[in-house]
Amino acid sequence: WQNSDHFNFAPLNYLVTPNERTSLFVQGHYDLADNVTFSTMAIYNNRVSQQVLAPSPLFIGAGGYAQNGSTISISALNPYNPYGKGLVGVSAPYSASAPACFTAGSCDELSFSGRRPLEMGNRVFRQNVDSFAFRGGFTGYFNMLGSEWDWDLGYNYGKNYESDVTSGLVNTERLQTALGAATVDPTTGAVINTAPCTVGGVAVAGCVPFNWFGGYNLATGQGSITPAMANYVLYEDHAVIEETMRDYTANITGNLFNLPAGPVGMAIGAESLEHDGLAHPEAVTQEGNTSGNVTQSTNGKESTKAEYVEFNIPLVADVPFMKNVSLDIANRWSQFKWAGGNPGNASTGVQHSASNTSGRAALRWQATDSLLLRGSWSQGFRIPSISEFFLGDSDSFPTLSDPCVANRAQTQPGACAPNTVQPNAQIKTTVGGNANLTPERSISRTGGFVYSPDWLPGFDISLDYFKIDVLNAVSALPAQTILNGCYIGGNAGYCNLITRSSGAYNQGGSITNVTDTDINIGGIKTEGVDWLMDYKFPSTGIGDFKASFDMTFTKQYVVTEAYGSGQPGSPILSSQELSGTTGGAGGAVTGGFPKRRGNLGISWNYGDWSAMWNMQYISAMIEDCNALKGTAPGVASALIASRCSPTPAAYPFDPGNGTVANPGVSPVNHIGATVYHDVSVTYHLDAWNTDFTFGIRNLFDRQPPIAMSAFANSFLPTYYRAPGRFFYARVGVKF
Repeated sequence: WQNSDHFNFAPLNYLVTPNERTSLFVQGHYDLADNVTFSTMAIYNNRVSQQVLAPSPLFIGAGGYAQNGSTISISALNPYNPYGKGLVGVSAPYSASAPACFTAGSCDELSFSGRRPLEMGNRVFRQNVDSFAFRGGFTGYFNMLGSEWDWDLGYNYGKNYESDVTSGLVNTERLQTALGAATVDPTTGAVINTAPCTVGGVAVAGCVPFNWFGGYNLATGQGSITPAMANYVLYEDHAVIEETMRDYTANITGNLFNLPAGPVGMAIGAESLEHDGLAHPEAVTQEGNTSGNVTQSTNGKESTKAEYVEFNIPLVADVPFMKNVSLDIANRWSQFKWAGGNPGNASTGVQHSASNTSGRAALRWQATDSLLLRGSWSQGFRIPSISEFFLGDSDSFPTLSDPCVANRAQTQPGACAPNTVQPNAQIKTTVGGNANLTPERSISRTGGFVYSPDWLPGFDISLDYFKIDVLNAVSALPAQTILNGCYIGGNAGYCNLITRSSGAYNQGGSITNVTDTDINIGGIKTEGVDWLMDYKFPSTGIGDFKASFDMTFTKQYVVTEAYGSGQPGSPILSSQELSGTTGGAGGAVTGGFPKRRGNLGISWNYGDWSAMWNMQYISAMIEDCNALKGTAPGVASALIASRCSPTPAAYPFDPGNGTVANPGVSPVNHIGATVYHDVSVTYHLDAWNTDFTFGIRNLFDRQPPIAMSAFANSFLPTYYRAPGRFFYARVGVKF
């Protein structure tokens, strides 16, 4: 077995998702009276999309998939079993007492065995999503207190219905039947071998004995799994996801009285919002008899009732450097309820509730016709979503590093058994909702200006500072933090979340599960500046030109997480700066926190012709290279040596992954700054009221920078694009 024998699944995965959308939109209004109007809008959208991943990996034995809650074994009666004895799904050498059949030589342990069944084809995920939205309501006005007041009553309804079909998955119960089981008699310790394709001694119709051995020949395209074998064990997963929203609103706005600087405005209103949702996967998937992610049903509903009042108070008007100064203050009172869950869960049907009062104050200072100053302070409040509350327990397979294998020298005494292994870079974690979550709270502060100088017509610039603190943030811990916190930090709470193939966290074998459901994890603090500029150049004989620029500077993005090292003097909660990095260590990431992101666009118009050139900029980031340590021996060290900094650098949430002398540092990969160029040209045919557009995205074929922690490919899809240029043409007709 060599590193080159590992299966490279990335070339078989889709980078770009094909999809087809169909939309219908209608709106209308009718004047019922001079001061009353009825308005309505309806929109329907259908999306059909598809993703493809490499064939589903199959893992059997003590560290593999389950079937009806038990490990998968191979019978001695399987005609393809070359060992002549039952292969029992246990980790015998790591157990306190091995089965008698193992010591007698009549059975052997099957700790872990895996293969990619290329003969079965890729996994294909198909979605058919119908979305419908309706809005209807009345608007009008009346006179009161010497001024005109506006009012509205509205109803909003939305519904999403998604039907998902996944093919290429294996029914593990059927796989065990086709392999034949090898189990241990709990009384005598003797092995019990069951003939393949039988249940209780009765032959199973349609079943074909499964050949686990033999592998796949890439040169010939042939393998040991025949179409008949595949047809029996494969199944198609059907899932339904449904969401419904109902929103009732009422608002009144008008002026109360006049001050020397102008009228005092007021707005009052109320809202009643109801939201319910469900996600029901195939029964086989819920039972755990799948090679895919085991997923339980999700059911839940939320309701919000809220009232608000807002005042706009003019303070100063028409004095030097105070052309118009006003203060806007508001307050909102909200009451929340939520309930949900699945049959059998203790929290199912339990009514939860919370209430909140949040305020806002904003100052608008129009110093001159050219200069506007502005600032605000506001409180925020968010109840978790139905998914965060009630998501059924589901499997996830992030790339993780077992500290007992990769960093044994850094682990706590007695935490790691002598014979620990990590046969697979991806470790199963159980993720899910938590009905006992508490709402998030936030405080936001902004301040800035808008300047449109008289001496440079067509030019506008705005600069806004922001600082946002999110408290009680809802998230799951990085699974690597749980592993490090247990084995390196000695945190017993984390250790209780870890299961190995031989039992508890401190037993031998491989890690078979990490429980990582949502919690109120800590908080987020972010601070930065948004900068925008626009300039419309004076008209020329060759057309009109306009330039636009926007940039976000992130000064800090501090995340407070449950670090839980358990070492003397180390707090349970630790705050770390993530700006300029791809995020916390461990597990796959999709984006990160670049310090600078911006766009520069240049547009041109001349008669019926127009064109645009846009440049997108993402600043450099650093990435923890220890995400590679869970890969095959030799592969990680070679990649770290070739792509990562030779000198370890500080990296957040990564204790003990460096050297013995420097347990808090890691080698890092430098992801360079990236610029994408997009161009398009449009011709307007006035006679047909039609636009013809041709464009190119990623004009200079900029390749995405390689990321060590990316999942299913080699780059981070949040900011970076799939490789290659993208040519497109569009025809738009206005009726």
